[in-house]
Amino acid sequence: MRIDINSLDIEQNFWSLYPEFKAVEPFKSLYTKDKGKKEESSKVMWFVALCYHPTSSLSKLPKDGKDGSYSIVSEDYMEDSGFVKKQGKVLDTLIPRFQDICLTPMERQLAMFEAKLNEREGFLRDTPYDVTNWDKLDKALAGTASINTTYKTLLTKLSQESEGGTTWGDQEESATERGDI
Repeated sequence: MRIDINSLDIEQNFWSLYPEFKAVEPFKSLYTKDKGKKEESSKVMWFVALCYHPTSSLSKLPKDGKDGSYSIVSEDYMEDSGFVKKQGKVLDTLIPRFQDICLTPMERQLAMFEAKLNEREGFLRDTPYDVTNWDKLDKALAGTASINTTYKTLLTKLSQESEGGTTWGDQEESATERGDI
């Protein structure tokens, strides 16, 4: 199952734009537990979409840290700097499921790769260059070109996927699927 998110209009109620989420756990439980106009659960879903959907500019940021998407969206959109800590267990169930049903396999692979690149960048930035580890850091830095090549390959495949021409599982689209017939 795949649900397309084609708008990140946070002024709208998430459930009104994407009612199919109400039928799928754990989103169904989030929706039914929200008594009233469903505004709080809608905001939680927008938090997830803003931080994880590939069309959101905020999804490209590292998740953690002062300038990470969790902090920015928590403080500025949720208006609660402690939101992630308070809602941690709920988010831990929503996020993987959201990624499973809203992202293609290539988008999930790219998101994982970007998360590891952010970890790597932090590690290299925070590790002092000294006589005990200079050789390991040199090897890590020398491997950067290979990692960048892999990243560019993933971006190219994702671009091809989003432009059409490939389908889930990296299969070639038929003439009917492309609209040629």
